[in-house]
Amino acid sequence: MNYSLSRVGSLIKRDLTYHREALVKPFAIFIGLNVFMLIIYLFESGKEVPAFWSNWHFIILFGYSLISTFLVFPEFKDPQSKQQFFSVPATTLEKYSVRWIYSMIAVPLIITAVFMFFHMLFGGEITSFYRGGGLWVFIAINALMFLCASSYNNPAVGLSYVFLVLICLVFVSAILMRIVFHPYFDGWTLSSNDIVLSEDFHNNTKSTILNFVKVFLGMGMPIAFWVISYFKLKEQQA
Repeated sequence: MNYSLSRVGSLIKRDLTYHREALVKPFAIFIGLNVFMLIIYLFESGKEVPAFWSNWHFIILFGYSLISTFLVFPEFKDPQSKQQFFSVPATTLEKYSVRWIYSMIAVPLIITAVFMFFHMLFGGEITSFYRGGGLWVFIAINALMFLCASSYNNPAVGLSYVFLVLICLVFVSAILMRIVFHPYFDGWTLSSNDIVLSEDFHNNTKSTILNFVKVFLGMGMPIAFWVISYFKLKEQQA
């Protein structure tokens, strides 16, 4: 069965109909969060913070969006609903791509659109978290949450993935430090406690770390998580 955009559209319509009542609660929570932030801005000290709406965008995007991604497969909590989901006449890739669109595109875009509306309405500075690798960190964490969601919505499985990722990050960070500060190491032992960093070294190191974040977090890890989550879904449908 070839990939069909018409079936993808049908899956989206099915989700909006089948999960209509379930969508009311998260939508109400999202509206409530925005009303709460608006009250803080109008009646508390929000106006005194130039980047108030940028901070709001950061908090809501990372908090609400990542939780939504973790819950993007609600059918997996119920064996009967799970069976109905896999019995829908569509390929695994089509089902996967629909939920990926929800988590990676739809929800973040909706949150960003609301943020831009408030910013245009009330003004203020835009301190974008996209600078300095923030976007790549978000993509990596979102991909990890998507992998957890595809693993039966099991918190224990999700925590095991998080723990594994942390171990990998520590290991990669150690290697990166060994490469960057190689003149001060004897093997894996720091040979000198008197490390003097020039301004050029600081700038070059900062550039190296940012490039590492973009490549490793923004490309390598998300792609790996997405591929694994696809095969997790395919394994369950088989």
